[in-house]
Amino acid sequence: QGIVQDDKRLVEQVVARGRGVVLLVNKWDVAKRVPRSTLAETVHRQLPSARCAPVLPISAKTGFGVQDCLAKARDVAHALRGVPEAELARRIRQAWTRRPPPRVRGRPVQCRDVHWFGGRSVRVHIVTRPATTLPPAYQRYLLNQLATWPKLSGVPIRLSTGRDAALRPSVSRS
Repeated sequence: QGIVQDDKRLVEQVVARGRGVVLLVNKWDVAKRVPRSTLAETVHRQLPSARCAPVLPISAKTGFGVQDCLAKARDVAHALRGVPEAELARRIRQAWTRRPPPRVRGRPVQCRDVHWFGGRSVRVHIVTRPATTLPPAYQRYLLNQLATWPKLSGVPIRLSTGRDAALRPSVSRS
């Protein structure tokens, strides 16, 4: 039967709410049309909103892969709690160096700092100089780089950029 519209809608809702995702392909014991090596690529092509999600073949009938999916669900739950910011910053800066963002008014955009905000909806904030919003295509590039990091497998991430001051709650001075 494959991935149907209801599957797509459900996955999109889960990802939009920022919840961890593990995609399971059931009936692997009878449906071996797709080579296991290309399974994730095939599923992600049909579910682009879940490109961060690991894809595991299972068979509910025989029990194949069930232990793997439980272990992967635990890994995703752990990743939702956070990753070391230094390691996250290193990953972002490596991607930034490989492919810098477009210049703003002729000036290069610098990555000054990276912050992780966990919770129900994970957000990664990149402090830039000059403080600017990165183009959507560049944000997708950075998100794709993070999606390939095994520690963040299954974690949908929202990206924000701008000033460091935007991170702190505003304090009214009377």
